[in-house]
Amino acid sequence: MSHVYAVREVLPAMLERGDGYLIQTASVVALAMHPDKAAYTVTKHAALAFSEWLAAMQRPKGIKVSCFCPGPMLTPMLLSEGFAPDHPILHSAATPEQVADRLVGAIDAERFLIVDSSVGTDSLSTKAADYEQWIEGMSSAINS
Repeated sequence: MSHVYAVREVLPAMLERGDGYLIQTASVVALAMHPDKAAYTVTKHAALAFSEWLAAMQRPKGIKVSCFCPGPMLTPMLLSEGFAPDHPILHSAATPEQVADRLVGAIDAERFLIVDSSVGTDSLSTKAADYEQWIEGMSSAINS
């Protein structure tokens, strides 16, 4: 609900001046799923859906909206998970500085969907092309 609470606080002033920028942060999970965390997956999907709704409803009123869906990031939290040094997630994770640079560039371009991981773009492309194949692929990956 943090996204909703934040918008309730700042949107009225933005609408009054006819200008503003809302950046919602979800996760790459909003475009895919987390096999072990149903509630996390659902809330990230909800954050993306709320951002889509905001963009569609508020863009005509001068309010820009972006939804940032970051992938794995080389932070102390990720590093504390105990992954082996050669684990694929560590090789695909970006540094916080890399993510910040990508985010600033996307904001400058006023892009709605900001994804910094191929996990998100691959999942989104597969879903759009063939939802059944995406479900089957997720199921196979999780249950193998």
